[in-house]
Amino acid sequence: DEAALEPLLSFLARYTTNPRYAPLLIDVCSVVFGLYTPVLGQSEAIDELFTKLSKTVKTELTAQKKMLEVVGCLDAVMSSERNVTTDTAGAGVDAATR
Repeated sequence: DEAALEPLLSFLARYTTNPRYAPLLIDVCSVVFGLYTPVLGQSEAIDELFTKLSKTVKTELTAQKKMLEVVGCLDAVMSSERNVTTDTAGAGVDAATR
């Protein structure tokens, strides 16, 4: 029913990019896409909302992927920093070669 689906799609499109709700709402979007894909083409308004939601989810997933890459790089830097200790002269010495 278009009247019930339209507010749901609008809500999802609006709040999916909110970091507080994104992990849960991306899963909800996946379920909604699976359930309502067969009704596409019956309502122009619903089709537009699905298109908007699809673009929003794609953008959010791309942003999350980039953030995870940055976190991975930071983890590598922090890990290598822990492996370097300072000797008595103040120069960095690799802990593995001591």
